[in-house]
Amino acid sequence: MLQTIRDRAQGIVAYIIVGLLIIPFAFFGLYNYFTGDSNPVVATVNGIDITRAELDAAVQRQQSQLRKLLGDQYNPTLFDENHLRPKVLDRLIDQAVLLYFVRSHGFRATDESLRSFIQSQPYFLVDGQFSKERYRAVLRQNGYSSDQYEAQLRQQQLLRQLEVGIAGTAVTSEHEVARFVALEHQSRDLAWLKVDSANFQDPSQASQVDAKAIKKYYDTHKQAFEQPAQVKVSYIELSENALAAHLELDATTVRRFYEEFKDSRFTVPGARRVRHILVKLPKAASQQQVEAARGQVEALRQRIMRGVSFAEVARSESQDLGSARQGGDLGFVRRGEMVKAIDEAAFKLSIDEVSKPVRSRFGWHLIEVTASRPGGVKPFSEVEAQLRQELLKQQSDKRFYELSNQVANYAYEHPDSLEPVAAKFGLKIRRSNWFSQTGTEGGIASHRKVIKAAFSDEVLKQGLNSQSIDLGDEQQVILRVDQHKPATARPLAEVRDRIREHLVTVRASEQAQKLGVQLLEKAQSGQTLKALAEANQHARYSAMGWVQRGSNKAPAAIVEQGFRLPHPNGDAPALAGIELSDGGYGVVEVRGVRDGALDNLDAAERTQVRQALQRLNSESTLQAMIHMLRQQADVQLDRKQVPVGDES
Repeated sequence: MLQTIRDRAQGIVAYIIVGLLIIPFAFFGLYNYFTGDSNPVVATVNGIDITRAELDAAVQRQQSQLRKLLGDQYNPTLFDENHLRPKVLDRLIDQAVLLYFVRSHGFRATDESLRSFIQSQPYFLVDGQFSKERYRAVLRQNGYSSDQYEAQLRQQQLLRQLEVGIAGTAVTSEHEVARFVALEHQSRDLAWLKVDSANFQDPSQASQVDAKAIKKYYDTHKQAFEQPAQVKVSYIELSENALAAHLELDATTVRRFYEEFKDSRFTVPGARRVRHILVKLPKAASQQQVEAARGQVEALRQRIMRGVSFAEVARSESQDLGSARQGGDLGFVRRGEMVKAIDEAAFKLSIDEVSKPVRSRFGWHLIEVTASRPGGVKPFSEVEAQLRQELLKQQSDKRFYELSNQVANYAYEHPDSLEPVAAKFGLKIRRSNWFSQTGTEGGIASHRKVIKAAFSDEVLKQGLNSQSIDLGDEQQVILRVDQHKPATARPLAEVRDRIREHLVTVRASEQAQKLGVQLLEKAQSGQTLKALAEANQHARYSAMGWVQRGSNKAPAAIVEQGFRLPHPNGDAPALAGIELSDGGYGVVEVRGVRDGALDNLDAAERTQVRQALQRLNSESTLQAMIHMLRQQADVQLDRKQVPVGDES
């Protein structure tokens, strides 16, 4: 269990699997441009379709998440589409299976929970308050209707309910916690002996390496000395940013756009900052309860009239616990955003005036207005630059996608050259330097899609133009191969010295391994590591003493090996040998073990351990459930629409 927790808590695999339960709301840059026949279904799960666009978008989101997460350590060759696509498709199928389950078992996302989530999202706020106009505008700008967006959120909330339900059923016993702490906080008394391969390396030995041995190694490892195939490509590039730089807008168009959206986007309604005090009433309150609550509120009002601050009374007496902590403050609100009775009272009061008792469906309130903010229309001069950018973006978006389709079609109709398409659309033909399938750090060959296309049969062997390649950020290229160097083996004369040095290193490593195994056998027969090291000039002894997992007192492989060994048998230490990455050999001994104690952890640490185990138990339960549902599910893949590498 300990290793399972460690494996799942860190490493690349964890990031590839991330997002199984919570469907990420990657609001911007989704697949809203893919519609109709260009968006085929790649899989159907119990009647739920997964489209090609959904799969493409999920792969792109995964790549984006990995880039942000790994930063400079991100290696595109490890996370290209062919590597990620099968895992992402499998995850989407898991999500569809779970979604079918929650729907068929009556899970529901309420309108109230949906409304609460939407109103809390920062991209729908204006001056810290939810704006219906902003909500509609953002959705419209990103190709969404409110129905589409809210349907996605409902799915997310349904899956969240299932996650919470499973987490609530997972049980972590005190015995599990104690056992985990015993292992995680275990200490071991370790020592080790190292036989360094460098002790057996002698530069003079290089001249003694037999020429036949060099030739034999070369013949059996030719692939290691192969010069990879390389290509040079020519390409045309289409960029939305470049298009936008040549677009112009006249002032009349911008002014017309302003007038069209002035009322919905640039009219700021007046707002008032409101405090309230609430005395709740049950839904079926009797007349006696209603009057008693009203009397209670009136008594609180009299206290305020005598000089006690409204905020102080709200903190101590209001039954709306959320606002009571802030002295009853509800922030700035606009007309129509609160229940009718409170709304009417708030917009009739003068500043610092306290209302008489106000009845709503929640109970009786006292209202105080502490500030007022006038409404108005933002002048054209204030928003002109913003509107100009929006219009340019709209026009460049439209032009880019119109032109990209035209360019792609024309390049397909004239597959033997880029000259016709460049001439017709006024595009410049660019040329790359030589590159192999490992690509380059910068330039056109740094994109995996470009490399894949350049070395494809269609482009490399048949000599055709590539299809349009989407590089993201509204940038597309079409390429063809100009020159090709096939893979060739480097001649023996060029790599002879390199092979000779390698064979010397291998021989030294073999000698170190041989001596290390001999010393391990002697230690197992009863000799101490310290005595063996003292008797052998090629061995070095180190006593680490009591250490915990992850100690840096020795190489990680030595510490890990020390914690894999069984407990010592009486006075006899537990021993093991290990080949080291530098060619040397290590002999590890465990002389004592102390389990971690739960009593040594404070309350916060215990909670952290319990939560980690709880998450692991929940995840195991979920995985078992998904496995069962997958076996029962009707999953159909469209083999024509799922390229090689997409199948799971």
